[in-house]
Formats: sequence, C-alpha cells, structure tokens
Amino acid sequence: MKKAIYDHFAAGECKKEVRKTVATMKQMGFKGIILGHAKDVMVDHNAQNKSAAFKDGVGDVFDPAVEKWKEGQLETVKMLTGDDILAVKSV
Repeated sequence: MKKAIYDHFAAGECKKEVRKTVATMKQMGFKGIILGHAKDVMVDHNAQNKSAAFKDGVGDVFDPAVEKWKEGQLETVKMLTGDDILAVKSV
C-alpha cells in the first residue's frame, strides 16, 4: 500500500528521505519542487486539555496538535531552496 499510494504523493517520512527525493527530482531536470507538511488534526474546542496563551491581551487557545503541525511547517521551510515552493493546506 505504501509503494502504491504514499510514495506517489509523499517525498518522505523524514528530512533525509525528503532531501533524497528532492535531489533525485532535480537530477531529473525539475527546477523547483513543491513541499508541504500535511498533518490532519481534529480540534475539539470543548476539550479540557488545552491551556490559554495570551498575546497582546487577546486570548488564543493552544492545541498541541496544531503546534506540532506548525513546527513541521517551519522545518519544511528550512528545506526549501532556490525555486522551491511551500504548499500550505488549509481547511
């Protein structure tokens, strides 16, 4: 299943795999690669395991899953070079 579906859409499961895939694609002649860190989460606004974070007097809800997604996005940005593009999925 992984070879049939996952490997078709994903560059890798870790930085090393992603960098290898990007290098291979660029050797094939692609000038820019679209990278995105996808993480589907379901946010329960009524959950009790959240803590309030405040910025400039505005209360934001902190969710660990969303924070992990953000960290993954920032790591993906660090892998972009030259003509590469960051794809951001929003729902």
